[in-house]
Amino acid sequence: MARLTRPARLYFGVAFCAVMALSGCAAMPWSGPSAAERAAACATRTFSVYFEPESAALSPDAQAIIRQGVAPVAACEDAGGELVRATVRAYPDEAMLDGAEATRLVYARTEAVVAALVSAGLSPTQVVGFDHRSAPTAVMSIMRRQAEVTLEMQ
Repeated sequence: MARLTRPARLYFGVAFCAVMALSGCAAMPWSGPSAAERAAACATRTFSVYFEPESAALSPDAQAIIRQGVAPVAACEDAGGELVRATVRAYPDEAMLDGAEATRLVYARTEAVVAALVSAGLSPTQVVGFDHRSAPTAVMSIMRRQAEVTLEMQ
């Protein structure tokens, strides 16, 4: 077998590198976001959706907040991460802390926000709704007439 001359080795080396760069650059381990960029893009996010008194209907503003609120999920996925879970915790009006009407309103608000999250692109298997009474110490008057959405990403 004949040995390649130095210029031939250089030519084939450059050609090999060019083919590798054009064909599989995205698959190279040094390409893509760093671990720090992924951690920043995939940090847990929380946002609130507010309701009119005694209503579970989402206003156009609330729907816009939900669309804006789920935007970080796409950024996380672009950085190589994923949504682990979206948690919805709804609260009744301040005037109705307990009772059947409060329970009905909480569940209706939770269902409305879950449906909006799914229509905004989240998988139904990743969206979980909780009753406000599962964390009674967090229920304060300032937290009425809203649903809190927490996006857990990694």
